[in-house]
Amino acid sequence: MTAEDKTHCACVKFSRLGQRHYPFTVAKTHNSAVPTPHNKHDGEMKMTGKLKPTLGTLHLWGIAVGLVISGEYFGWSYGWGVAGTLGFLITTALIATLYTCFIFSFTELTTAIPHAGGPFAYSRRAFGETGGLIAGLATLIEFVFAPPAIAMAIGAYLNVQYPDLNPKTAAVGAYLLFMALNILGVKLAAMFELVVTMLAVLELLVFMGVVSPGFSVANFAANGWAGSDHFGMPALSGIFAAIPFAIWFFLTIEGAAMAAEEAKDPKRTIPKAYISGILTLVVLAIGVMLLAGGAGYLPPSLAKLSRFQTPHRAIIAGGAIGIAAIYSDGLINRQGMTLTAAMITMAVFGAIVMYLMSMLSLFKLRRSAPDLERSFRAPDYPLVPGIALVLSLVCLVAMLWFNPVIGGLFVAIMVLGYL
Repeated sequence: MTAEDKTHCACVKFSRLGQRHYPFTVAKTHNSAVPTPHNKHDGEMKMTGKLKPTLGTLHLWGIAVGLVISGEYFGWSYGWGVAGTLGFLITTALIATLYTCFIFSFTELTTAIPHAGGPFAYSRRAFGETGGLIAGLATLIEFVFAPPAIAMAIGAYLNVQYPDLNPKTAAVGAYLLFMALNILGVKLAAMFELVVTMLAVLELLVFMGVVSPGFSVANFAANGWAGSDHFGMPALSGIFAAIPFAIWFFLTIEGAAMAAEEAKDPKRTIPKAYISGILTLVVLAIGVMLLAGGAGYLPPSLAKLSRFQTPHRAIIAGGAIGIAAIYSDGLINRQGMTLTAAMITMAVFGAIVMYLMSMLSLFKLRRSAPDLERSFRAPDYPLVPGIALVLSLVCLVAMLWFNPVIGGLFVAIMVLGYL
């Protein structure tokens, strides 16, 4: 797989992430696309500035898969270095189970409460202001820390193709390009992402077709247990230590829920997009790995809409943070990893906490709001959401154990946000 292919698919994910971190601003003024209490008794939310419903099922599939698909190209392979090929296969199977159960459960929330705040809105409805704050901050951390890592990957891949091009300059250029694309309008960004996502999926299928004749089980299994041919404690430890890199296969698929208010008939289109999206990603993740080896709490001013009906201030603010991170890469090492790897891990911490809050919200709303209209229900309730909840908790404990420094930073950011 060439650097050009990897650059192409990294652009897909980056093009949408730039717009997905704005929904957690709470309105204190008018003309803001932000959540405000609709009814003090039920915590339901409405938007004071309406986003335009322009997206169909195919657009939403493109968003769900496009947010994630760069993870099929890069980032995940660090898991081989930690757990070995066989160990990481087990980790990936565990995480694929988590995401499959999570998406089937999360879809119930997105259709019952189709709100741009996503997890913030669900947790606020279930647990009030504090629950919304925890879910909102966790999601914000996920979607603010992931784009700089992707931008730096784009810069690195372009540098391989064009050695005279400074990778950080290329990364900043990519950032500015996709910020502008998102500011110009959601439909334009979604169409761009849909086209490039389809090309990225096609490239992965071509890659698997080209390398499959040379696949060898012996090659894949060689030293597959964390550098050993035999399973032991290092392999067991590696299986859990590799969790962040397996999550990178699927990270941010839940971002499509934040396009709920931009979707046409979200109660019908979002379930179709999510279910087809997770099936697409599970097949691609397992196939590529095998064959390759062998709101309410940010400044309300950020939520104002531009004449293109996009939250331009939030996009620019997130971009400024990302560009600052790009130029600090290599200056700070956390636990012996580069800042890029640290940002990926930080984003995963945010995702896991958000998954926990979302599943807890699902259980709470089933009890406290039994009459809430649900056009899609989690199958085999409570088993499927229960599996997602337990596996999310296992992932959080494992990540805190193996990444105590970054975990401490994550907790510190959450506490500062709460204060």
